[in-house]
Amino acid sequence: VEDHLTPRTRVCSFCHIATITGQQMPLTAIADLTQPRDILLVCDGAQAPGMINVDVKALGVDTYASSSHKWMLAPKGTGLLYIRKEVQDRVRPVFTYSGYNAYSASSGTRNVPQIVAHGVAMEFHNTIGRPHVEARCRQLSAYARQRLAEIPQLTPITPPQRELSSGIVSFSLTNGRHSEVVSALQKRDIFLKPAQGTYAYVEAAGMPKENYNAIRISTHIFNDETAIDRAVEALQQVLG
Repeated sequence: VEDHLTPRTRVCSFCHIATITGQQMPLTAIADLTQPRDILLVCDGAQAPGMINVDVKALGVDTYASSSHKWMLAPKGTGLLYIRKEVQDRVRPVFTYSGYNAYSASSGTRNVPQIVAHGVAMEFHNTIGRPHVEARCRQLSAYARQRLAEIPQLTPITPPQRELSSGIVSFSLTNGRHSEVVSALQKRDIFLKPAQGTYAYVEAAGMPKENYNAIRISTHIFNDETAIDRAVEALQQVLG
């Protein structure tokens, strides 16, 4: 990262956890590079909250946004936005307000049921304990990597190191089309995600299915070792 920073750099943007590879970015180390240079560190936290125990202040990021219908298990359309106090004056709202009263940070009528449901999802995680949720997700992903290593036709993509890994385990095939394998697994009620590049659903971008180059397993607390065993056994059958 440091090699790419120049006097013209104003913003660095990273995923906390890469949606395809499952790699956890070393945000604290990156923040140590950006903050002294007055560079904003913007973080896409779509995959992390609800999977790992996120402490935005410890990470050192300037902004952090979540997509809470994922690992947080909240409704679609909900999320969290954090902006570090010291940089809030550098962030401008993307909407204007034309009401008669004084401006307030409001975009109109709020979706109260979704906001309340998001709070319930957070309470669910806090009741279990966010460190416990993270530990279980990591335990399952480590078990998935162990079982997948038994299949010679697979090449691991997700880094094995704890500080770089997460609850997402991705791999590629040495032979065969990823999309065809995923379709065969779906017929066995095994649902994995095919992926290409940096986007999981690429059909909208015009990417043909035969060019998918990865398959992703996500291990949340509602999964268990038996489900992983079943997925691995189905993979072995499909790959022959």
